[in-house]
Amino acid sequence: MANSMPRSIVRRDGHAPLQEPEKIKEPVSNVPRRASRLRLVETPPDTEEREPRRTDVDQRPSNRRSPARQQRGVHWLLLVGVGMALALVLYLFGALLWMWGVGIHDDLTYGTTRTSHLEAVVGEGDSPAHPTHFVALNLHGQIDIIELPGGDATRAKIYPGPHLPWNNADKAVVTLDVKDVNGDSHPDLVIRVRGEPDLFFQEPTATLVMLKNTSGFQSMTQAPSS
Repeated sequence: MANSMPRSIVRRDGHAPLQEPEKIKEPVSNVPRRASRLRLVETPPDTEEREPRRTDVDQRPSNRRSPARQQRGVHWLLLVGVGMALALVLYLFGALLWMWGVGIHDDLTYGTTRTSHLEAVVGEGDSPAHPTHFVALNLHGQIDIIELPGGDATRAKIYPGPHLPWNNADKAVVTLDVKDVNGDSHPDLVIRVRGEPDLFFQEPTATLVMLKNTSGFQSMTQAPSS
């Protein structure tokens, strides 16, 4: 008995039924696979619960010093050096402030061209009503004395003095005084010169004198030591 074909594969146009093409089988290879090929190995899921990260621990870097460094203090020589430096700065500041203050005082009192005045009765045709007028002038370090006997400018006399060898000699202050220096009962003219102070608070000074005799005042000389 002939095998009957299923009707689903019988063509309706009367032609021979379609035959399913045979599948081409892949030849079986007997060559083993290379061991260098990567094989994906499935790892079982991690069933263990991981330990939660601690958040109560301070993650900041520790700035603590070792006990050996904590015990070491500041060396006493460093403190001495800092103290000496501060003392020196304060000293220089005080000296500069003192010099500035003295300069301002002298500018206001004697002017930028140092000048001072004195009136006295010295027996040069003067009287208490008309005393002799003296002017002490420091002109660029040159000391000059101007005398106006009895206050009369027409009889003016000028006595040139020495040139001061100091630093900032033009800032030196010149003051006058009348005093009997040599004991001859004649009033002599005393000239005192004071320079500007330095950083060591030292002020250069000089004392000059103009001795008076019957003919009048003499040239300026160094005052004798008392």
